[in-house]
Amino acid sequence: MKKLIIAVFLQLACLSLMAAENKEMEIVTLHFNHGDSVSLRWIPTNEEGFVRSAKEGYMVQRRKKGESNWQSISSVLRPLSNAQMEVIEATDMNIYPLREMIYKEGRKEYAAETGNESNSLDNALLYAMTAYGCDISLPVAKAGALHFTDKAVDRTAIYEYRVVFGSDEHNAQANVYVAQVNMSQKSVLPRIDDFTADFDENYVHFQWGLVPLESYYTAYFVEKSTDGVHFAPIKERPFIPAYTDEKMKDIAIYRDTFPNDDVTYYYRVVGYSPFGFNGPYSKVLQGKPKFNFKQIKVKIDTIVRKAKFTEIRWNIDKAYQSRIKGVQVLHSRDLKNISVLNTALLPASTKSYKDMKNLTSGYYAVVAYGHVQGQVTDTNFVYSHVADNIPPAAPAGLKAVVDSTGLTTVTWNKNSEPDIFAYRIYGSNSGKDDDYFTIRGSYIKDTFIVDTLTLNTLTKYKYYKATAVDRSYNESDFSAPVRAVRPDTIAPVGAVFRLLRQEKEAIIVEWANSPSDDAVEMELYRQIDDTGKVELLNKYDLTKKTPTSYKDTREYSGERVQYFMTVRDDAGNEARTFSNRLKTEGESHCIQSLKAIVVNEKKHKSITLHWECKSKEIKRYAIYRKRDDGRMIPIASVAGNALSYEDKDVSIGSKYTYIVRPISTENICPAEYTDPIEFAGLVK
Repeated sequence: MKKLIIAVFLQLACLSLMAAENKEMEIVTLHFNHGDSVSLRWIPTNEEGFVRSAKEGYMVQRRKKGESNWQSISSVLRPLSNAQMEVIEATDMNIYPLREMIYKEGRKEYAAETGNESNSLDNALLYAMTAYGCDISLPVAKAGALHFTDKAVDRTAIYEYRVVFGSDEHNAQANVYVAQVNMSQKSVLPRIDDFTADFDENYVHFQWGLVPLESYYTAYFVEKSTDGVHFAPIKERPFIPAYTDEKMKDIAIYRDTFPNDDVTYYYRVVGYSPFGFNGPYSKVLQGKPKFNFKQIKVKIDTIVRKAKFTEIRWNIDKAYQSRIKGVQVLHSRDLKNISVLNTALLPASTKSYKDMKNLTSGYYAVVAYGHVQGQVTDTNFVYSHVADNIPPAAPAGLKAVVDSTGLTTVTWNKNSEPDIFAYRIYGSNSGKDDDYFTIRGSYIKDTFIVDTLTLNTLTKYKYYKATAVDRSYNESDFSAPVRAVRPDTIAPVGAVFRLLRQEKEAIIVEWANSPSDDAVEMELYRQIDDTGKVELLNKYDLTKKTPTSYKDTREYSGERVQYFMTVRDDAGNEARTFSNRLKTEGESHCIQSLKAIVVNEKKHKSITLHWECKSKEIKRYAIYRKRDDGRMIPIASVAGNALSYEDKDVSIGSKYTYIVRPISTENICPAEYTDPIEFAGLVK
């Protein structure tokens, strides 16, 4: 058991794992080559090493490959004092194991209480937790003097680094790990390429391989998003893979709980380096919780007794009907012997069933079956007794009042029967008798109901009917229907641009008019990029015969032109559509060329840019530069009368790419740039 627990904890951190594999060494070291510097992280391989570091400190030493003498490149690095660590502990609990490991305050108290001076299992766990705390918190590692960055490097050299205790500064044979760093080979953190997910009903299970990541990452952050753009870690602390089965040691397994089963979730994973930064993100996985068929609620609304049959009426949410294969109705006289009334499944859209045999009192239930074997959901058995079977009169005086937001109030007169229990309201978008559905599943005790009409639809009307229900659950016939008129909030269909071409003296614009019946007017606009101005070219009355083309006779000289059409309906709703942009013939007034001259002297290295521009409206020029494979960023702005720029901030061996953009207060050439020009490498 002790070996198992120790094995689990020793694999929690990169350095602690390395320490476990190099038990004969006193200190093991990791490195990260940034190209212009080298970061080092190390750890003693036993508890005594931590105590020794507080007394002697560490020394970081370096030599070039092939050299025999070590050069100390750091001062003596010592852990913070017990009091200093105690202050940090108030905001970062990761430092607690390190403090206990070095200063043993808590273990002294434990030994005094138990009389046990040594416990190898406790020591092993504390060592592993110390390594883990340092690996997931760079400030903790620095507090333990376990981190150093060498910035004075030769980028062409091959170095060897070692970290020794202070007393071993001049000991060439110190028993520590030697890290070899080729400065021409930058360290690169790998991407997690085998990130997979399995979505079930309540959880999503993740898995990825650890073997190619062991020497790079201490821990991992699994991040979640509901829009695929904005991600946040599921847990504030990083996830540390652990195992109890040796077969699972090379696999990371993680699980997340779904708070909402109607949302699509997006996940990604990123490794966390003991040097305090993340690697590249994995691919994004997305999915929904598996559907729980039991969440489909089947509810018997009422059981209506007639002279020759009993009618069972139920309700199933329309949103789930596609998931249902069919419905069965069950009957029982005593809840012991149950019979199936329909051997063939009823369609999921069915809302009622007439039992022609069982005309006496009894119990009914409705069962819905899914398309997948074993998917079943049902109602409770509902008792129906034979009593009053005379339905009340249909409600009268239905009225429907709709406001501008679609809020509809339906009212009716109260029935005169003394045994009226409630009312039911039915709605239909078509007004057809077989298209009515219940507005609410429950009974309505009042003589009004408030319904919300969906405005984003082309259906203009909604129809309502009402029934009355007595205390024996006899339901009346439908009332006369009442019609509610939806307020029009739907924009008309926009015009469609078909053709845009430039002839000798004009630009021909052709389009197809809006097919919407309620469209009444249309406006054609033009926008020229070089000025940014929008001009109304023509208005059209769509209630009359309307043309489908326009001849634009404006003179152009290399500008970009675009047209757009606004269509309005009789309710004031409008739609806007745009044509493609057309680059007109003629010579542009903006930047014509970009040239670069390299000044490459012994004491002065720079790149000078020259360009040409015919426009006299330029206020200034923005200079953009990209170094190597980085981003294109602005580096300078020069006056509008300047046609050159000297870049003095250049480095030997780098590739540079430049573009220039003219800018004016009148938005002359707002989207014009020069073609990029590249220069690869200044020489010594």
